[in-house]
Amino acid sequence: MKNERPQPTVKKQQFRRIFIGVLLALCLGSSVASAAEQHPHHPLPLDQYIALLEDPKRDEWQKPDAVIHALNLKEGQVVADIGAGSGYFTLRLARTVGKKGQVFAVDVDEGMLSYLRERLAKEKIQNVQVMQVPAHDPLLIDSSLDLAFI
Repeated sequence: MKNERPQPTVKKQQFRRIFIGVLLALCLGSSVASAAEQHPHHPLPLDQYIALLEDPKRDEWQKPDAVIHALNLKEGQVVADIGAGSGYFTLRLARTVGKKGQVFAVDVDEGMLSYLRERLAKEKIQNVQVMQVPAHDPLLIDSSLDLAFI
């Protein structure tokens, strides 16, 4: 008989996925984080900050498709994009979990969320719930997510 590794439990799998999501976001988002320290919500006027976040050159260093792939999301899952901003990852997450899935786009800045709502409407993405929250609480219910992306 072969020595087989025991399969991780569901809780271990969920923890790994949440950990990977947080780790990837922290590692890949560090250049934006230093700018954000200058202002509680964003360091520039809203339109300039959105342009910075949505710059196509960001794809080169942040590799969003590789990040989404590494999360191993499945259709129908529920994901929170905490600090969703302009929706750079929100739209990718929404497409990945599909129409049966749900994404909570959580942010403190109403200006960003207003932009995100318009973007979602324009792209006809309907599986995203946009939520403005206080900085200290994402207002998510315990055990309601498959993944928290920060």
